[in-house]
Amino acid sequence: MEPGHNAPILLDKREPPTEINLLFVGRLVRYKRPDLAIEAFALVRERFPDATLDIVGSGYLMESLKKYSLPGLRIRGYVSDSEKFVL
Repeated sequence: MEPGHNAPILLDKREPPTEINLLFVGRLVRYKRPDLAIEAFALVRERFPDATLDIVGSGYLMESLKKYSLPGLRIRGYVSDSEKFVL
């Protein structure tokens, strides 16, 4: 199976969602770039000030990611598989 998606882009004429909840799930290591997810989230918050981002995973970057103090950002660390589906 090849990575990527070749489906046609459909224009959605619905109203934008009123609630934006983002989730990053992965090991908290440099090459997974959780820091970029947080930086992108900061841009999302400019347009959607009530947006949230949950960072889920464990790894050596955990403590350095806690330096980001953005409203709506929650660094949860490790969670079980069943907990992931509740987030």
